[in-house]
Amino acid sequence: MNTSHTILSEATSASGIYVGMTRGRDTNYLHIVAKNLTEAKAQFIEAVDRDRADRGLDHATAQAVKAVRGLVADGPVQLVTDELARLDREAERAQRQAER
Repeated sequence: MNTSHTILSEATSASGIYVGMTRGRDTNYLHIVAKNLTEAKAQFIEAVDRDRADRGLDHATAQAVKAVRGLVADGPVQLVTDELARLDREAERAQRQAER
């Protein structure tokens, strides 16, 4: 994937921001809906402070699904949805290998 799009919501944690902002090879975007730059900064700071604990891939995946639930499934959101599905498949494959 050359470009990553991350949507900041009330459910997005610091780890969710980190993951989303480190997946694009060329470009990483963080989308924030705000009235102005000051509000956008405040939302970002709140999200970064929200959860410092690493709770694993399953928790991060559940949070990502919660963050994008109800959004239109086209454009950048479809890219996120497809990537989540791919990560779910990879996690299941890794779990099966670990059980062997």
